[in-house]
Amino acid sequence: MLWLKEKKRRFFSGIEVKKELRKRGIKVLRTLQESPGGIVFRGDYENKKVAIKSYHPQFLYFKCLNEYLAFKLVSDLKIRTPQYFYCEIRPEVCFAITEFIPFDLFRAVASKPFSQIDNFVLNFITQLKRKTSMDFGPLINKNLAPGIGKDYLEYLNRIFEYFLMKTKKKKLLSEEKIKSLKSYYYHHLISSLKKPEKFYLSHADLSLKHLFLSSENQIGVIDWEEAMFLDGDFDLAVWFVRTQHERQLRDFYKKIKIYLNNLNFFKCHLFREGFIQTYYKEPKRLSCFIDVFQSWMGVLGDE
Repeated sequence: MLWLKEKKRRFFSGIEVKKELRKRGIKVLRTLQESPGGIVFRGDYENKKVAIKSYHPQFLYFKCLNEYLAFKLVSDLKIRTPQYFYCEIRPEVCFAITEFIPFDLFRAVASKPFSQIDNFVLNFITQLKRKTSMDFGPLINKNLAPGIGKDYLEYLNRIFEYFLMKTKKKKLLSEEKIKSLKSYYYHHLISSLKKPEKFYLSHADLSLKHLFLSSENQIGVIDWEEAMFLDGDFDLAVWFVRTQHERQLRDFYKKIKIYLNNLNFFKCHLFREGFIQTYYKEPKRLSCFIDVFQSWMGVLGDE
């Protein structure tokens, strides 16, 4: 057992991965990013500069497969993605090799006016809505974000109850305000939701850091390993939350209303993503999240 633990630890340090890649004639130049579930390298493959994403072969192999399937699904759309060269999923190693995107191409997008980036994102989401689960078998990623329907509503309810527990414990809201939030949440949002007739392909991890500027001066999107079929407004809500500080919420909401399928589902997606971003990733910002949540309710209203 100690040997097994040591082997797992060494895998995450990159030693085992590099060894397996060298066996396949793939040259690793340096490590770009490390996380508990995987490592991203920069390397050379068939005389090309590439990015090599390696995942835990037992637990996260589906991320490798997800990205491969997503790239195939969007290949006929007007969406720029990194070129996909090769992937391998085996008990000893799991990795994907894609085109390497230099960091200055990500900075080039960030320097553009936000209105221009928003227009790209809206067009991107419109393109993705051409791919529905009625036409294709679902992607296999079911663990990281529950699907729409009963499971998703149960998931939202658990998040909301946890949110209320934390606000009571830290005395961040009055009892009257908590009662008002519960009434709004259960009576205006949850009670009106119905399972969508269609599920659309979603990137499911859309943010500014995943956008790059191609050599053709076209904005592209990386990191498709979270892709899945979801409610069509999921990507829009994620983008709304992750870029809220760069814009006036009310003006942006007016702009995107025509893209929404279901206003209350959109609000639920906002709540889910907002809570994850502000509490799970930065626990000390719960009070900030409450302010944001309340401001959203004012902006979005009960139309």
